[in-house]
Amino acid sequence: MTIRYRAGDLRTFAYNLLCKKGMQSDLAGTVANVLLEGDLLGHTTHGLQLLEPYLNELDEGKMTPEGDPEIVQDHGMSVLLMMIDPEALGGRERFVEETSWIAKACLDGEPIDSDNPVRLPGQSALAKKRRYLKDGVELEPGILPALEKWSAALGVAVPEPSVPKK
Repeated sequence: MTIRYRAGDLRTFAYNLLCKKGMQSDLAGTVANVLLEGDLLGHTTHGLQLLEPYLNELDEGKMTPEGDPEIVQDHGMSVLLMMIDPEALGGRERFVEETSWIAKACLDGEPIDSDNPVRLPGQSALAKKRRYLKDGVELEPGILPALEKWSAALGVAVPEPSVPKK
C-alpha cells in the first residue's frame, strides 16, 4: 500500500522543523516550499529528502539560518530567462489561443515512434503535481524515518498519512 501525505501537512512539517532549528521565518517558508515543490513535481532528489541534511547543517553551523542570499562564487555560467508580455503580442486572449493551438498541434501530431508520444515540457511533472495535490504526496520510503530524530528533538509532530480522495 502506498502511503500518501497532504502537501500542506508536509510543508508545515518542514517549515516548523526549520523554524525550531533557528531558521528565519521567511527563509524557512521559502525552503519548505521549494523542497515540497521538488517532490510535487517528481524530483525527489531535490525535495524533502534534502531536509535532514539541511537540519544537520544548521545544527553544525554550516548553514546560515538568517540573512539575505549572496553570491559567494560565480562560475560564469549563464541562464536564459525569457519573459513574454502577452499584451505586446496581440493581448492575453490571443496569446493563449495561439499557444494552445501550438500545444494541441504538437500533442495531436503522429509521433515518429509510437512508443514515445510527443510530450510538452513539464507535462508529466505537472500531471504528477495535480495528482499529488488531489490524492496526497508519495514520499521516498526513508524520508520521514530519517527526520524522526529531528521531530522528537524539536517537538514537531510527524505528519499523519492522508486518505486519498476519490
